[in-house]
Amino acid sequence: MRIPIREQLGCLVLLASMIGLAVIAIATWVTNHNFVLSVRSTRLDLTASLKAAQVSSTLNLMQIIVVQASSRLSPQSALQRYYLGNTSAENWGRTNEDYDAIFTGDVRTRIAIQARIYPRDTSDKILFSRTANTMLDVQLPYNTPDGQPARLGDSTYGFIPELYPRFDVRPIQYNSSFNEYGAVYEGRAMNNSSYLFSGPYRVNDTLSLVSITLPIINNTSNIETLGWLTAVLDASLLVNVVNQLEGLGESGLTMLFGPQNDTNRFPTGYLYDAPIHDPPEDAQVRFLVPPTVRNDVTRHGQEDVALNPPSFDWTKFPAIKQAYTKSTGTTNNAGSIISTHNEEGDNVAIGYGVVNSSMVDWVVIVEQMHGEVWGPIYHLRNVIIACVFGTMGAMLLLTFPIAHYSSRPIRRLRDATKKTVAPHLFEDDISLSSGNDGANDSPDEALARKEGFFGQIIHYRRNQKANKAEKREAERRRQFRIPGKVKDRKHLIHDELTDLTKTFNEMTDELMMQYERLEERVQQRTAELNESKKAAEAANESKTLFIANISHELKTPLNGILGMCAVCMSEDDPVKLRRSLGIIYKSGDLLLNLLTDLLTFSKNQVGQQLSLDEKEFRLRDISSQILAIFDKQAKEGGISLNVRFEGPYDANLNDDGRPNHAGDLGPYGLGRLKDMILYGDQHRILQVVINLVSNSLKFTPQGGNVTMTIRCTGEAHMTDSRKASLASRQSSARNSKNRFKTTSSEVGSMSTTSPNGFATANHINALEKPNAYSHIMISDRAATPPPGRWLAFEFEVEDTGPGIPEDIHAKIFEPFVQGDLGLSKKYGGTGLGLSICSQLAGLMKGTVGLKSEVGHGSVFTMSIPLKHLSSRADSTASSQVDPNSRRNSSIDEPRAASRDDARSIRSGHSVKSGPSPVPVVNANTAAAGTTAGPVAFEQDSKPRLVGLSQPFFASNAPLESPNSQAAAMERVEAEATKGGKKIKVLVAEDNTTNQIVVMRMLKLEDVYDVTVAKDGQEALDRVKESMEAGDPYNLIFMDVQMPNMDGLDSTRLIRQSGFLAPIVALTAYAEESNVKQCMESGMDFFLSKPIRRPALKHVLKTYCPPIVEEDEGGEKTPPKNLPNPEAPPLIATSISSGQTKGPFSTKAGLSEHVESPAISPGAT
Repeated sequence: MRIPIREQLGCLVLLASMIGLAVIAIATWVTNHNFVLSVRSTRLDLTASLKAAQVSSTLNLMQIIVVQASSRLSPQSALQRYYLGNTSAENWGRTNEDYDAIFTGDVRTRIAIQARIYPRDTSDKILFSRTANTMLDVQLPYNTPDGQPARLGDSTYGFIPELYPRFDVRPIQYNSSFNEYGAVYEGRAMNNSSYLFSGPYRVNDTLSLVSITLPIINNTSNIETLGWLTAVLDASLLVNVVNQLEGLGESGLTMLFGPQNDTNRFPTGYLYDAPIHDPPEDAQVRFLVPPTVRNDVTRHGQEDVALNPPSFDWTKFPAIKQAYTKSTGTTNNAGSIISTHNEEGDNVAIGYGVVNSSMVDWVVIVEQMHGEVWGPIYHLRNVIIACVFGTMGAMLLLTFPIAHYSSRPIRRLRDATKKTVAPHLFEDDISLSSGNDGANDSPDEALARKEGFFGQIIHYRRNQKANKAEKREAERRRQFRIPGKVKDRKHLIHDELTDLTKTFNEMTDELMMQYERLEERVQQRTAELNESKKAAEAANESKTLFIANISHELKTPLNGILGMCAVCMSEDDPVKLRRSLGIIYKSGDLLLNLLTDLLTFSKNQVGQQLSLDEKEFRLRDISSQILAIFDKQAKEGGISLNVRFEGPYDANLNDDGRPNHAGDLGPYGLGRLKDMILYGDQHRILQVVINLVSNSLKFTPQGGNVTMTIRCTGEAHMTDSRKASLASRQSSARNSKNRFKTTSSEVGSMSTTSPNGFATANHINALEKPNAYSHIMISDRAATPPPGRWLAFEFEVEDTGPGIPEDIHAKIFEPFVQGDLGLSKKYGGTGLGLSICSQLAGLMKGTVGLKSEVGHGSVFTMSIPLKHLSSRADSTASSQVDPNSRRNSSIDEPRAASRDDARSIRSGHSVKSGPSPVPVVNANTAAAGTTAGPVAFEQDSKPRLVGLSQPFFASNAPLESPNSQAAAMERVEAEATKGGKKIKVLVAEDNTTNQIVVMRMLKLEDVYDVTVAKDGQEALDRVKESMEAGDPYNLIFMDVQMPNMDGLDSTRLIRQSGFLAPIVALTAYAEESNVKQCMESGMDFFLSKPIRRPALKHVLKTYCPPIVEEDEGGEKTPPKNLPNPEAPPLIATSISSGQTKGPFSTKAGLSEHVESPAISPGAT
């Protein structure tokens, strides 16, 4: 079924409008319906409650008047005299006067109008009768026996029998000499707290009377009943409450109902508040007074006019039954029923309230017509219906014309896309007389013929309007089968349809342009492919050279391992065996560090993050550590190694304008360069400088010079953004030449360059690696760096080596490049050092530049910005200084003294004899900032040099002296035997060779009680068995990757079983994420394969003391709790005072990664 979009759009708009209207209408109806009914209901029950309160007040007033009449002294004295024998009429004379005073009042103010007094033992005898003088002529609604109308006050017939009940008096013995009296009338007891209320009695249309009967209690005794008093009162106050129109609206009536009996009380159990609530289904009730007098409202028939209307069942009037039998919890038990009926069957709304009086059980009913209460609801319904249907009609009239106009661009776009050649506007003229049968007609031509003669005329006129240019364009479009453009007009309002039309036209133009430029694009792509081919060939050549070089570098230590193993197998002398094993160990360590270099560079290439650890430091730390590390190597090679500080030229002028001798002053007011407090990553700077110095020493011949110059060039202009674009920074670094000062000793033409990756290995796959080092992740500086000035620094390393040919300057910073193959064979190395240095310099927002000429040496310069701090912040203090150290000496000491200090420090503390303590930080606790786990053991603090055959500088070869190793072993065994208790260890390892290695290494530490588990499940079972046997393991070595159940799951289950002893991870994985997973699973420490003996000693010393820890050379490490007097303060600055210590670290010393006894160098 096809429905045009015009009709769809119109129906959609209409449907949406109708849904919106329906939602609004329903919400309006529900909200206003409930609100109006709630207001009406509240009004009804509030009116009924107020009127019930008025009736209660009136009854209380009547009760008070009668009680006061009974407590007067004259009637009580007359009764006492009567009981003493005075029965004369004069005995009641004073009483007549008092009661006349009570009856005083006109029609509006009178209340009591008549009274009778009975003796205390009977109601048959009347002792006193009195009627108000103003009421003597009131005609009663009955006649005397002689047929005359009875009048109020007549001695015989002037006292209405219905208002003077004949009650029974019963004596109640109080004691042997005194009796009390009580009365009962139709089951209703009367005493000093319960009075009988009779009536109302309707005398005529304007007068209704009620009576109250109560005992006359002696005022002096409160228990002696002197007689009984029945007082008749005018019920006008009650009638006035009923006739008040306030709150009744236009059709409201107030009605007063009570039980159909003479006592005005229901039997026990009828009312809602009865202790035993058991109302009957039907009970008789009656109108007590006529409903509100309203001439225009007559809903209750004879009850409106009858003097004694008949009673009716309360089921005929549900509101009455509900008022009496159901509690609402409100005052006067007020409530309302919005829709119900009265005793006549009329639909009404009712509000009710119960009269709160102990004398009567009355209820006030406020009644309104159903139509009056629901009138606003009916009006709202009519308004909503009219609005909905009126709006629907208006939408029908407006929607479809608007939909027709709005869908016109869609229809035009449809017409344009029907043809894949060109619209009919650009068709050739049609010959109307050609007798074409239509077989070759375009769709528009066929449509024109179908539309008839006028359609063909319109089509012909449109083609005549097309100019020659449009026809030529149409011809070109037909060649490439490009859709024609949609005719578009100016629009006042732009929307998606106009955008679609514009985009469609632009698409056709772009297609046309792309087809026209196809040949040009083919040529451009061919050139790009040729360039990529050259880059790939260059990369292939570089990698071929690298494979040859790295093969030599890897086979050299491997040859030592295999050769010395063959020697050991035929050697019997223990001393020679031990020396041979030391050579094997050293060769294996060299092989491991070569692999570490490759892994480090590979990690950087695949995009893992290189981060900065910025903190405060001094430039003298850099110079002192360079001298301490390389001084011995330089002396052994016969090379002069110097470190110079060079400040800005204008800051180093004397008063006479001549340069000073030292030239090491910083910018004005900042003092000497070496003493300036800077903010940056000292470790990264050292890593770059150490690699540059080591390369210079390696390539400089004997008798040459290597000079490192630390130069401040002045202010550095930094952008406001704390995150700089790495791509733009590298682009500017590659496209601009670094400028370096040229000394007078330099001759010939010198070429300077900065890292450039064009047509080299880093330029391959431009789509994947648009920049040479795009893999480096830029890391933010500190979240809140201290304030200071940005200064530009240059770390320049100049040597007198052979120099670097100019043709490979652009490639020297690429990976696997080391001058040429001959140099690589001569000097060794992987060719990764300068590549990593370039990456680190870029990470610090700087560059590394080269200036070299063959035969005249080379100059490598790292230019970076550093922030100078005017004052140190405690939270970022980078070191703790020994006040006795030479570092705290005056900053005015000569520069030569600085070098002497550094050399004395190096000579006083060799790298081998006192390595700097390096914290081992737990991956979990480091983040939390807490100290946990084992104490940190010492590591070799020498910076790791990337791309060099020797992993550390100025370090003695391990195991060169077998006697020192034997002595250390004897001390370890002696200390281990002092512990007494044997250590019980569980090793979870699936590899048989690794099982043997671990067991043999544990035996070297005097640990023989070793149990081996082949997987995590077996380890879990062994732990549970040992715990059940009461002999748990002291330590568990847990491999991470095992069959059946890995080490992480096994550790979690072991911890859940209640095992609390340490668990040490044992795995070849050494990434930070792996360490974090191990710690989160419940492990306490992390050992990376291959296992180093010092690392194993540290674990046993920490968790199973006493074990003496050793370094790889066999010397014991200093105790943790004693300061090392020989520790060089310059190397100690690598540890931040705010750094958290814990059981794992991936940062140590001065480099990105340092070989640790517990962590393989592969963990960076």
